[in-house]
Amino acid sequence: HGGRFQERMPSLICGVGSVFLVFYISVVSTVVAPLQCLSNPNGKATTRDYQSVVCWETDEHRGMVILGLVALLAPLSFLTWCAVVVSKFPEKMAMGDTVFLRGYAFLFVRYRVEVYWYGLVHMARSLLMALAPIIPNIIAQILIVQVILIMQVIANAKLNPWRDTHVNNADTIATTAVLVFTC
Repeated sequence: HGGRFQERMPSLICGVGSVFLVFYISVVSTVVAPLQCLSNPNGKATTRDYQSVVCWETDEHRGMVILGLVALLAPLSFLTWCAVVVSKFPEKMAMGDTVFLRGYAFLFVRYRVEVYWYGLVHMARSLLMALAPIIPNIIAQILIVQVILIMQVIANAKLNPWRDTHVNNADTIATTAVLVFTC
């Protein structure tokens, strides 16, 4: 492109951000998998995904936990970066910075301008939903998921964050259906 890479930077940022958003829940779920331990009749707990790995007693599990927690820094860093970007939104829009808007469109274009920050709510909800399975008590897991979903339905009904009314209605109905299913 004739050495004009800087002109294409917003497209790169938007593309990478969109990919991170698509895989956000999957990455978080994968990196916290070593923390998901299931009790066995013999009194020991093993990881859900690798039932031959005894939780908290073997070097193998300790290594998996350390690697998982280090890997968790990637999605948490992405969430933090998105929070910084969202905090800059009012200032950048007051300046008419369209390059900023093009670069970070993956955070803003789906939501109404009045609730430009709602992408962070969506990401926080996704993070909490992905972390819920690490709680050892299944009843506590279900209750936490239900609280998250109830808060999501309330926020969606009150704020109508999506740009299209039909999407707001569909999101509320879908989240309510998942909530009913978990009940």
